[in-house]
Amino acid sequence: IAALISMTRPDGLAYVFAVPVILLPARTVTWKRKGILLLLYAAAFGITYGSFIAFRLAYFGAPLPNTYYMKGGFDPQIANNLPDSLPRLLTKAGTLLQSVGNGFGVILPPVLLIGSLYLLIARRWTARAWAILVFMLGSLSIYLLLQPDWMGEYRFATLFFPLFYLFSALIIEAALRRLYPRLYTAAMIVLTTAAMVGTFALYAPRTETFRQNPTVPFQYVRTVFADRFDWYKQTLGLERASVLLPDVGAMLYYSDLTVYDLAGLTDQTVARYLGTNIYRLGFYDYVFETVTPTFIHTHGFWTQLSRLDADPRFAELYVPICAYVDPWIKQNYGIERESGDFVLRSIAEAYPNELAVLQQRLDANCNLE
Repeated sequence: IAALISMTRPDGLAYVFAVPVILLPARTVTWKRKGILLLLYAAAFGITYGSFIAFRLAYFGAPLPNTYYMKGGFDPQIANNLPDSLPRLLTKAGTLLQSVGNGFGVILPPVLLIGSLYLLIARRWTARAWAILVFMLGSLSIYLLLQPDWMGEYRFATLFFPLFYLFSALIIEAALRRLYPRLYTAAMIVLTTAAMVGTFALYAPRTETFRQNPTVPFQYVRTVFADRFDWYKQTLGLERASVLLPDVGAMLYYSDLTVYDLAGLTDQTVARYLGTNIYRLGFYDYVFETVTPTFIHTHGFWTQLSRLDADPRFAELYVPICAYVDPWIKQNYGIERESGDFVLRSIAEAYPNELAVLQQRLDANCNLE
């Protein structure tokens, strides 16, 4: 299980330490037995995960996925200066707990702490509670240490939620069984019912709100990008065409164009060059000399990250179909940089009338009217 979690996401490696942490305090297992179990565990994990890494190196030439190289792993500010990062980490933890159950999310941690101490003192603390607590704290630490996620809804804390609810149920159930044995059944029925009704009341509106306004809808990308660039290709009468842009899911699914991923999630070269921001010249060489896409589209963050206009080859090779001073960049960076749709100059010069048709159908933000 530890190997499978680690294969799913690089930060899943943190759960590898859960089994040793769970096993070491066990009073009913001898130290000799603990040593044998840990050696077997290390061997099983090493063979399984090691084989996976060997496959990745042989097939992809890299041990980690493109998402890691493009987005980065743990927040470097925390590693560089942990004391100064503590207030931010506490705020992040508080926001996460608030999302668990609004006001109850803030009340539950002290309740669980008191309940856990009581069970320890009363000698009713169980290995099951300890195991769940270790995994829960591991999931919390991963969420806190990862860089902020702009997409919302706490996807990096996915495992924390079920573990937190499970741990809460376990501690409250054990404490009630110990304190109020006669009222235990009635109390558990009341609390379970209240939890279910409260959960529905809390999350149903929130789920519907997110459903109506997803971060980057699949059909939005199809309409705004896939259909538009297919129309570019057809209007210009091109048999083959390619495009470099950051939103590629619906593009790969619907579009007839060859797609290059400016976000680097499906393009290993872009991830290596643009993700580290060290080999920027290599990124420019890749775009302008290796792939030379027919069309280029950038907007917002991706315009600022790629900074294609910083290389003179961009102006030499491409002309705008439609371009505008990006307001997001101006607001966040205080500079003016153009976003929009661009086409190879050679094609623009070969099809001037068709290009004029394209430009007449676009509004100021390069959307089809």
